Amino acid sequence: MEAADELLLRQGELLPLVTTALGRSAYDYWIGWDGRGDADLDAIDCTVCGAWAIRFHGLELNMSNLHDGRSIRIDFGPRGRPAFTASGIGHFVVSGKHPWRTFPDLKAILSGSHGYDYHRCADFCESLLAAGLFERANPELYDVMMKSMVSVPGEGNVIEIPPEYDRNDLLLCDTLVLSDAALAVLKK
Repeated sequence: MEAADELLLRQGELLPLVTTALGRSAYDYWIGWDGRGDADLDAIDCTVCGAWAIRFHGLELNMSNLHDGRSIRIDFGPRGRPAFTASGIGHFVVSGKHPWRTFPDLKAILSGSHGYDYHRCADFCESLLAAGLFERANPELYDVMMKSMVSVPGEGNVIEIPPEYDRNDLLLCDTLVLSDAALAVLKK
């Protein structure tokens, strides 16, 4: 829980650097397609100050500090809401280093033979979800998404997105956020 809080804090510090570099929010650029395909914008691979490398992929953004090697995965929630995933937590905890807060005990639990172990991270996040300390970024949309999932032979699970819902929000609704209960515990 504290690691997720620290991850969200660091995301909040770094996203404005990406906004400055792109001239728009990272969410609007990558998920909303605001400016994607523009050769000048697509070529941006670091912050204006030159300290952080920027790499968009999938539904997330990776940033790496070019001076001290710190790195972070920034996952987008619906409408750009700050959020995280099991992979984001795993990456942050296992690769964490000074001057950011580190979590050596959690690192020992989540580490695998090469970086973080995804299944350990997923189990960790699921346990905090079950305990009410994490929640889906948009639980109502998550329910809609789960009900819209169909099994297609030869393809696996496919989401048939109902037309009244925003496709991007549905794709991101399963990201995680700290619950009000977790925030109350962290404030103590």
